[in-house]
Amino acid sequence: MRQNPDKSVKEIARQRITILFQQARKRFLTDQELSNRYVHLAQKIAMKARIHMPKEAKGLYCKHCLSFLYLPYNVRVRLQKRHIAQTCLMCNRTMRHPYIREQKARRAASQKRKSI
Repeated sequence: MRQNPDKSVKEIARQRITILFQQARKRFLTDQELSNRYVHLAQKIAMKARIHMPKEAKGLYCKHCLSFLYLPYNVRVRLQKRHIAQTCLMCNRTMRHPYIREQKARRAASQKRKSI
């Protein structure tokens, strides 16, 4: 039985995206433009293969200017009530990511302690 060619293309695209983000992290301190180019290529590969970006890669780049985000250098992270706010220092746009799951886990743990 032959493998569906569409699935193999998507799997190869995921592997390439992962490699590009690893290279972007490795090269950021020496060449930021090359690092941003890797993110741009990964975005293009994802669109061409019609796949979502992997979960590990979603918080690693700015959704607006497609620059690679490396914590102390070009991104500011703030914790707010129900979300994490990441501000890209290249374009000054803010991306918000919820952390409801962590809050629910903390609440469940505290209720367990109260019941014991």
